[in-house]
Amino acid sequence: MITVPLVLLMLGIAFLMIKFGKQKPVPMVFGVLVGVVLASTPAGPPIADGIEWFCQEALKAAQAGLNEVGKKVA
Repeated sequence: MITVPLVLLMLGIAFLMIKFGKQKPVPMVFGVLVGVVLASTPAGPPIADGIEWFCQEALKAAQAGLNEVGKKVA
């Protein structure tokens, strides 16, 4: 489900990338609009679930790596 805060967050990130990241505005705005449209289709929830799963697995791997480093130091 697309919410106003999510759209504002996406636009805020796009603004920062344009201002400080030397990105051109037209592709960034187009990307935000395509993302909003895609998220509001039936394909949106599986994509969001996949991204969430990937982020959780990446965090687990990072935490496991940090735990290993902590064991070697101690």
